[in-house]
Amino acid sequence: MMWWCKGSGDPLDSYRTTMRVPGRIPLLAFLAAAVPYAWPAPAPGGQCIVINEIYYDHPGGDDGWEFIELYNAGDATADLSGTRLECIDGRTGAARTVWEARPGQAAAPGAYLLVAGANWRSHADDSLTGQLENGPDAVRLVSHEGPLDLVGYGESLPPSLYEGAPAPDVNPGFSLARSPDGRDTQFNDADFAVSTPSPGMRNVYGRNLRILVEREGVLPCTGAALRLSVTIGNTGLENFSGWAALHCTIAVAGDRYDGGRLERRLDIERGMADSILFVVSPPPAAMMDVETVLSAEGDQCPLDDTSRTVVRTSPGTVVVNEIMYRPAIGGSEWVEILNTGDERCNIGGWTFSDAASPPRLVTDGECWIERGEFLVLAQYPERIRGAAPEGAVRVVGIEGGWPALNDRDGDRWADEVCLYDRSGVLVEQAGYRDLLGEERGRSIERISEHLCSAEPGGLWHRCALPGGSTPGVENSVHFTGVYSSEGIRVEPNPFCASLHGTTAISGSCLTDERGFSIRIFDLDGFERRRLYGEEGGARLFTCRWDGRDAQNVPVATGLYICLVEFVGCGGGVCRRERTCIAVFGGY
Repeated sequence: MMWWCKGSGDPLDSYRTTMRVPGRIPLLAFLAAAVPYAWPAPAPGGQCIVINEIYYDHPGGDDGWEFIELYNAGDATADLSGTRLECIDGRTGAARTVWEARPGQAAAPGAYLLVAGANWRSHADDSLTGQLENGPDAVRLVSHEGPLDLVGYGESLPPSLYEGAPAPDVNPGFSLARSPDGRDTQFNDADFAVSTPSPGMRNVYGRNLRILVEREGVLPCTGAALRLSVTIGNTGLENFSGWAALHCTIAVAGDRYDGGRLERRLDIERGMADSILFVVSPPPAAMMDVETVLSAEGDQCPLDDTSRTVVRTSPGTVVVNEIMYRPAIGGSEWVEILNTGDERCNIGGWTFSDAASPPRLVTDGECWIERGEFLVLAQYPERIRGAAPEGAVRVVGIEGGWPALNDRDGDRWADEVCLYDRSGVLVEQAGYRDLLGEERGRSIERISEHLCSAEPGGLWHRCALPGGSTPGVENSVHFTGVYSSEGIRVEPNPFCASLHGTTAISGSCLTDERGFSIRIFDLDGFERRRLYGEEGGARLFTCRWDGRDAQNVPVATGLYICLVEFVGCGGGVCRRERTCIAVFGGY
């Protein structure tokens, strides 16, 4: 899969590409139509004006971004007086004039003429009037003497709207371009290919490598190494053999950092690609602009040698804090998010997805989350509101439709929930395993909002409360302190129930341990309370004790033993840790 996204700055430099490609592979189908390395000979004895490139579907709004490029493939200057471009609706056949040449306007042999929207004004020769259609539709070049060229794109077009066979309908951010420039076999599907927009410039070069970059794996932790999957494709008309270098620059809040450099000798046949893992070292930052530049021997086109992307890190200012993926019968799936930032946040225009579904719009209007506030995204919002005191929980639905959450483990996760901001940048990515077995109506809770989503061992524990969930309030297993992997920690200790409410018991499983249980004993060895136990949750854990025994009676002032038993992969207890808790004062 490959797509283009608008960046910033000069329009010709405002694209980045990404492509998921394991190992050496053929490039996209648009390279399959590449012809042997020979530029088309000028049409003998005169002019040969053709539609050379069409860009009609820009990511987001199309207004101002569309263009049509003309090319004189002949050996004589072409008089364009009276020539016009028409956009034809593929359903109705209705034609609209979107450009008409000025009297006396001409194009020299080998010249490009760019008819474009306002955003290309620094490169355009003439302005495009109105907008193009996104397909299936057609563009026609007409003179006083009749049609000069016709390009139809998309399926189900009538034969009168294309030459030979229609060209493909492209995804947003791609153009349809003759490959190579000026080639006209009278078959649109053979002459045109999906391409990088190159307004007013050559479409295909003899020697050209293109860089395609994607962040690899899960959302990176703040300050951790950033893994970039770089695909280098040979889009030229000849095989490439030579040295190439990748250089990464990272921008954070106006400051630029050197992310590293990688050199490698490449041998890539035309129409093929090679993939490289590029590990760069970013500074600690919540968000960064990552620019990767390819330098290659003899590369003739710099337009597609730079990739720019925005990367957020985890934990971000908005985190997924609790998930109800297997509700009680008649209940609702939901996901609780939390604003951990210093300012209120508007998630209007954000999207939400699970591992199998495309991003779905949360809401098109404004939706503010105050600092430290919880918000529940729900499959059936009214069922959540109806089960809680009025005003106790802020709940919204998903305007784009709820993606059903999986509740059984697959190869790695049961499912994964993701949040994207208005510009499509990934804000949060949290995978979870099934911790509930056959139980319904219990949520899984994030151990801490300060924990990276890529934490080894996972983020989640089952809700420890009898009610099964904590929508809109602090999690039952919430941990606010600084993590330590050494021993069991009890805070506060000594502990007074009337003063502190509860005390938190925290610890960490070792790598080969898959669960734990926590019990409270008096000094005579009698078990007073079984607090919590779980297998398969996060390696870090915490639970709270309210100073009561199994009969809900406050225990007397004195010392108590907290015993934590760790469960190994085979299911048996493989390690025990004990610590004392001093209880005083009672209720």
